[in-house]
Amino acid sequence: MKIKRGVTGQTPIFLYAFRYLLKKIGINVETRTHRFVDFFVGFDKVETVRRIFGYEAVNILNDLRVEFVSRIGYMGVNDMDGTIIISADYLTNGDLRDIYLDVIHELVHVKQF
Repeated sequence: MKIKRGVTGQTPIFLYAFRYLLKKIGINVETRTHRFVDFFVGFDKVETVRRIFGYEAVNILNDLRVEFVSRIGYMGVNDMDGTIIISADYLTNGDLRDIYLDVIHELVHVKQF
């Protein structure tokens, strides 16, 4: 398992919030997202992830998208589309153990989505 660090926040937080509000009223605004597996390599082999998603783990992780925002904070799941929203600062500077545990936590929310 490998976590790619050193990303930049490509979505300013105000744009993220504005886009969220627009989606609530039915207007879709595209932002740049990335494939989960390009930044979190080997998570399909983690036993906990396999327990969360079962036999579909590989397919779900391949389809999962992440978006990096330029805000101080951690990560969460966008309840409009299931994308994991990650603070670029946290991914770059956070403790790897904390990031790993947060990713697992957010994958549970992806499953709920």
